[in-house]
Amino acid sequence: MKNFWDNFLTKEQGLNTIRLFQLAFLGWLFFHSVAMLPYGDQIWGPNGYPLVDFNFTDIRALGTLLSFPQITPFYQWFVGAHLICIVLAMFSVLPRTMYLLLFLLTINLNTRALGTTSGGTTLSELLLLYMIFVNTTGKELKSSQLKTALHNLFFWIMRLQIVFIYASAILSKTQHALWMEGLATYYIFQSGQSSQPWAGPIAVSYPIIPIFGNYLTIAFQFLFPLLVWVKKFKPYIILVGMVLHLMMSFVMGLFFFGILMSLVYILFYEESFSKSILEFPKKLFRGNIIANG
Repeated sequence: MKNFWDNFLTKEQGLNTIRLFQLAFLGWLFFHSVAMLPYGDQIWGPNGYPLVDFNFTDIRALGTLLSFPQITPFYQWFVGAHLICIVLAMFSVLPRTMYLLLFLLTINLNTRALGTTSGGTTLSELLLLYMIFVNTTGKELKSSQLKTALHNLFFWIMRLQIVFIYASAILSKTQHALWMEGLATYYIFQSGQSSQPWAGPIAVSYPIIPIFGNYLTIAFQFLFPLLVWVKKFKPYIILVGMVLHLMMSFVMGLFFFGILMSLVYILFYEESFSKSILEFPKKLFRGNIIANG
């Protein structure tokens, strides 16, 4: 126990894993914002359709600035600053400051665009908040014990956040009869709003597919919080999760949510595996130089 606390205070954990996750997560965030730009006037502009107009006058106003009529016309500045901060954070330019700004900018953009948000956008806000406190450079810094402890604490908080999502999801599903009877995904596939148009006919013709998906989802959400900590089973439970969430992206139409949930599994990668992925482009580039030299 003493060794654990000594390392917790003196050695930053998961540096390569956090670096790899940062690159993937910020890439997702950048793409998410760019994809919404063509509809910016309808989503964020003065003539848009916000579900709620906030009129906070306390500290909460910092997250709802685009609700003020004097500021709404300048939404492009928020989007532009958001994209710039993402790029700077990727290159580790004042990373903690960039993540603080990204947290505030993302909340403002998402609050204005409540009609387009999902559990994925809420999760992205939490992750941005947590990443203010971690070392995202991929290099061990000569930090104080407090900074090192905060890094390790929030690295664990990010992983536990994902575990909590699945634990709460399975608790919720056990309260719904359709999930327990294996019929929830069958009806989801036939919903025009919750799936692709071609999914309904497939569900009717081959009902075993959505029923299997129903019980696979329940089994996965129950087992993930347990098996993701077991090195022997971790790759398999992550693979199943990626398949399920990619299916959400391309079958159910929850594209950004499914992609983000596939990316958060990086937080559970072994440090050596994350390092090998980060070093792969360098090795490939050097190999090409030698081959062409």
